[in-house]
Order: sequence, then structure tokens, then C-alpha cells
Amino acid sequence: MVAICAYNARTLASDPSIEGLLMQARMIRYDVIGLAETRRRHPFNAVYDTGEELFLGTCHSRGVGGVGVLVNRSLSMNIDSFEQLTTRIGRLRLKRCGPTPALTIFVVYAPTSKYDEEEVEAFYMDLEGVHREDHKFFKVIIGDFNAKIGPRRSSEERHIGTHGLEWNEQGGKVAKFKNRSPKTTTNWDLFNSLVGCWEDAVVDNIDEEYDRLIEHLHDSAVNAQSSKVTKRRLSPETLELIRQRGLASAAVICELTSELAKQCRQAIKEDLKERRAAVMVEAAEAGKSIRNSRRSFSNYKTKMIALRRPDGTIRASRKAMEKIIHEYLTYASENWSLRKQDERSLSVIEPAVERAMLGVSRFT
Repeated sequence: MVAICAYNARTLASDPSIEGLLMQARMIRYDVIGLAETRRRHPFNAVYDTGEELFLGTCHSRGVGGVGVLVNRSLSMNIDSFEQLTTRIGRLRLKRCGPTPALTIFVVYAPTSKYDEEEVEAFYMDLEGVHREDHKFFKVIIGDFNAKIGPRRSSEERHIGTHGLEWNEQGGKVAKFKNRSPKTTTNWDLFNSLVGCWEDAVVDNIDEEYDRLIEHLHDSAVNAQSSKVTKRRLSPETLELIRQRGLASAAVICELTSELAKQCRQAIKEDLKERRAAVMVEAAEAGKSIRNSRRSFSNYKTKMIALRRPDGTIRASRKAMEKIIHEYLTYASENWSLRKQDERSLSVIEPAVERAMLGVSRFT
């Protein structure tokens, strides 16, 4: 079973906000979390000590928008690529691995009702275009559509369930987009049926079920250990603030949730600052390298998101990037033509290299 969630992060432009996201994510069961409204100026891709992988795209020059994904370690080996198609649309491609089929997840952040009609229509046209261009059989669209969808008004509408007490203009656009794209899902009903198909595909093989159980137990042990390490970075008071924010959010108390969110960000920032200073003091007292201690404080390693070829094309697939890097390091991508004046030098260099490799001196 694959658990996919959507979350409006408001902002992930700083380390404290990312730390708060990771703390919240570890309280639930998930495989992929689609992130909307990240508001980052520069792209970010990192693998954390717990095995989680975070992809964050860039926002608009006005400081709005931005999408990303947080992938749990259970699906980290399935990642093929993450591409930010626009500042409001991102695409995560998962390759087939074991019982999990190849899957494409689109993460979106739609314009609010304050934007012009042309900009809203352009967003849905872009989303429909990238959806059609992708040829994966399983495709899921998640994110924040900034829409209110009330009860179904006719049998032709494809959405299931009530997502609000009333409709707004954005909700009507989402419903029209759903009707134009029959295979697109903006709710959980189709995705639940896909999960059921995946479970039926592996239930007959007891060996695979046993392997999945062992892997789940191992991941649970690692996560339990990593959560203890993470709590040391944050004080008990900060953890209590995070808990209160969760309770306020569940009770739909908007003003209290907003105020607690600000307090959480400030508390996390102060805790990380104090912890970083303590690590530096411990390193100085022990005579250790300050640079290495500063690096060890970071709980993640950054990774390349994509490669730009000399012709301007961009490769985001990890398999394609590995092939390009391998060809570059082995000089397989280069072709040299031997000049006439170099032939004499080459005839002398080849025996010298051969003797050096054999460890034989010229005068022995």
C-alpha cells in the first residue's frame, strides 16, 4: 500500500521551517507528501540521515508559489526524477520496483481567486498539457487547488465526496478540468482502487509478503532511533508547541493555529542556533576540527537535481545523469583526432607508460 498526501507548507525557505515539516511528517504514516507554496528562491534536494529525500523547487520572482515533494525511505529507491515544470507544477516520477508499478505524481499549487482569469486558465492549460505528455499508466495529481467543491450537482461530475459546504469559481474550474481529463484524479477514490490492485498483485506470494514485513520492521526500528536523535535537536518546550499546533489545526481554530505556527518557527530557530553553538563549543574544547563539526551538525546531504548539457537540454532522470557522468569520467563522450606532430611523442610515451606500470627501469 502506498500512502500519498498533500500539504500546504506556507513556506519552506529556511532550515527551521524544514525542520518543523520533518517533525510533523514523522508523526504520520506516508510514502510521498506533495508540498505546495514552498516559496524558495533556489532549488533544493537533500537526503536526510533517516533516509527521507526532499525536493523543493523555486517560487515566482514575487515570492509566491513553489512546489516540492518529501519521499519516505520506503520509496527512495523508486525515485527516477523530480522536475519543476512551472513555479506551480512539479512532477515526481517513480520507477517500477517490486510490487510498486511505475507512477507519475504531479504536485500543483493553483492560483487563488484573487488572480486574473487569464492566469488561472493558463495554469489549468499547463496542467492539462503536461498530463497528456506523460505516458505513464498510473498518474496522480495532488496539491492545493484553492477551491471549494460542494455536493455533486449533476451525474456528469466525476468527483466523489463533499469537499465543502458550497462551491466557488475555483471549484467549478477544478470540476471542468476533471471532466476534460477522465484519467486524472484530484481525490482519493481512484487512488484507493489502484492501491487495491497493487495489493492483489502481491498477496499470492508469501515470500514477497515476508520480505515486505521484514523491511517494514527494519524501517520502523530506524525511524524510532532517528526520532530520538531528532528530538535532541529540539527542546521539550518546542515539541510541546508543535503538539499544541497540531491540536489547534485539528480543531480548525485558524487564528490560534497561525499564532502557534509562528511560535514554533521561532522556537525551532532558537533551538537549532543553541545546538549549533553547543556543538562548536564541544569541538573547540576537545581540540577537534571546527569545519568537520559544523558539517556533522547537518543531518542531510545535498544531491544534484538535474544536469544541463552543452546544447542546453536538461536531464533530470537519475539513470540518464549516471550515464552522462560515467561517459564523462571515462572519456567515452570525447573523440580526439591524432595530429602528425604528435605521432612521434606518442611512440615515446607508450613504452614509458608501459615500463612505469610494470615497475621496470629503463637502465636495468
